Amino acid sequence: MADISSRQTVSNGLSVSRKKPRGPNKLPTKTQVTLRLDQDVLAAFKATGKGWQSRINDVLRRELP
Repeated sequence: MADISSRQTVSNGLSVSRKKPRGPNKLPTKTQVTLRLDQDVLAAFKATGKGWQSRINDVLRRELP
């Protein structure tokens, strides 16, 4: 029998994953929130590229008492 890859194509052309089930997830280290920022503040952080959300988190952390 031929070696079966981790993905198989079904008769209609869709790809189906045949991967092992994932193990238990790590506990989340962050909490998702909705935060309203001024447009210019958001634009400035986004302009810094990938990781802008982490940089906002860093700035907020530095301002903690």
